[in-house]
Amino acid sequence: MALSIGIGLTNACDLACAHCYRDPHSLDELSLEQVLGVCDALPIRSVNLGTGENGLHPRYAEIVETLRGRGVKLSLTSNGFTIDESSDETLRAFREVEVSIDFPTASAQDAFRGPGNWKRVMGAIARARRLDLTVTVLSVMMKPNYRLLPEIARVAFAAGANYRVNVYQPVQTDAFTLSYRYPPAGTTTPRAIAKSSGRSSYCFVAVTLTTSPLLKSTPNRPDATRSSSTAPVASVM
Repeated sequence: MALSIGIGLTNACDLACAHCYRDPHSLDELSLEQVLGVCDALPIRSVNLGTGENGLHPRYAEIVETLRGRGVKLSLTSNGFTIDESSDETLRAFREVEVSIDFPTASAQDAFRGPGNWKRVMGAIARARRLDLTVTVLSVMMKPNYRLLPEIARVAFAAGANYRVNVYQPVQTDAFTLSYRYPPAGTTTPRAIAKSSGRSSYCFVAVTLTTSPLLKSTPNRPDATRSSSTAPVASVM
């Protein structure tokens, strides 16, 4: 049985997003030998490079090329920085790149992640598509943006990307955490839920997001977005 694993070559990042789980006060990096040690110890089929911005690792390109030489299928998750820093040859080692967009407009994205991030991310999407790579836009569903996910999905699809949603998991802070409750008995539609609850803060997340065949959801997780008439309802408490 071959495994798909996630590896962060470094936790360094050029941004300091308020919702991030990494520890900004310590720098951790994996060596090439450590990465190869994992590959030697386990039957690895594919590796996703995530956690920090892998392009900040001093041996990033070398590690990518080494893994490609071993026949490992590679994907990359980035805020756009690593894609900018990668040569075309390095980027072609990846079958898929994921970029983070948490708001559907340049002003909101830049206010949350940092000035210029929207332009960088959209440029990264365009470049990856020119190289014939599969591109996925990744959003973290949280209090400030859960109502905006359909708009972000439209941005992703218009750019020719897939769309995936991760549910925010509190590590450094719970300020962005959503709470969840299932629809009251006998209420299985967004209209019925809104009417019975009397609360304007409800959002029928799954129904809204699964309108495109390109939508990708995270499998085998109880809090993953899923298509169902009894899908979880998110509300701000």
